[in-house]
Amino acid sequence: MPTVHSDNSTAIAATAYCRSGNNPASAFLVVSLDAISGSVQWAEQLRDGTSVVSGLRDVVLLPFPAQGLLAAYDPIGGTAAALHASDGKTLWVTDVKSRFNCQGTMLPARSAALPQPPLRGASGAAAAAVSAAGQGNMLLGCAATSGPDTLWIAVAAVNASSGNLVWRTDLSTHFPSDAGFAGAALAGYTQFGNVVVEVYNQQSRGDGVVVLNALNGDVEGMRTLPAGFQLHGAVPQWGSLGALAVSMNSFSNEVCANQVFGLDEGRDLLTAWTSIMTNDSLPAKSQEASCGGHLFGRLDAWQPWGRAYVQWDSASAIPGNFSVNRVRIVGEQGNQAAQLDLGSMTPPSAQLGSNTMVGFNRDAVVLTIGTNFTSWPWSSFHA
Repeated sequence: MPTVHSDNSTAIAATAYCRSGNNPASAFLVVSLDAISGSVQWAEQLRDGTSVVSGLRDVVLLPFPAQGLLAAYDPIGGTAAALHASDGKTLWVTDVKSRFNCQGTMLPARSAALPQPPLRGASGAAAAAVSAAGQGNMLLGCAATSGPDTLWIAVAAVNASSGNLVWRTDLSTHFPSDAGFAGAALAGYTQFGNVVVEVYNQQSRGDGVVVLNALNGDVEGMRTLPAGFQLHGAVPQWGSLGALAVSMNSFSNEVCANQVFGLDEGRDLLTAWTSIMTNDSLPAKSQEASCGGHLFGRLDAWQPWGRAYVQWDSASAIPGNFSVNRVRIVGEQGNQAAQLDLGSMTPPSAQLGSNTMVGFNRDAVVLTIGTNFTSWPWSSFHA
């Protein structure tokens, strides 16, 4: 996924692979482009000394403008690295899987993140500054085995300048593998800038939600979602420093259900309110179906509900084809909201994945899927 990596926001970085299927890449490049002209600024391979790093699969890029660095992480293989943003030369490479018992198993885009302030107002994007509490650290969601029968679920913070471990918080005691829990992923941030973690459950018993202190990894709050529900994004609630709005979805009997929950701040993250649930039927026998309600941020004002949250509901009965494709505006406290059906407005073969992005500002909603880029004014929405 492309990412801005310079203070002046004119440079973007992306990865380029040459590989067959899901096999490791036979060639891999990190490329920096000028966002205005499209000209290539540099293109470099990851190197460990003089040797080219091989075996990479899906690499996440994380910008560290204050340090002049661009971090790279392959959650499948466990390789992490830092490059100089000015020329792409590798500063360090390490194997976090073996060094810190950390390997990502979720979608690559959710396996690593920067600790940063939450989505604010109508900006539709996280503030550019990294929070003081976590400045200079990569956050990694981990799931790694220790012996034949033990699965460790954790979140780790790795310093981008040195590659050293800052903290690592194990979550296996609270979310054991024999109860179906299988890994951790980064879901969002609180108003304090603390990180919200999804501990996903592969037996449909309900995902875990954990709030961690971004400075030291201490657990600030945790709970388990209702059976069958998965976490798909978290943003701060209006009017409370620690409370959250979270997007949840379930898929059962060919029905995709999406709902927004308001969680109180505190150790137990109790439910304060819920939005009206949407239920969308998918074609029968869709074993490879995907279903999600992704929460992207907050709006300062939305008439007649005032403050509101922006959610993208999507589902595919067949990989690469939308069955459900809409953006919803959910009012504060879960009021029923306006929506825009995007089903006829995006390519039917558009692939959901780490190259899918939804953003918004005070004028419009923007949807980017692969190379397709479309925007809609707020007036397009209807109740």
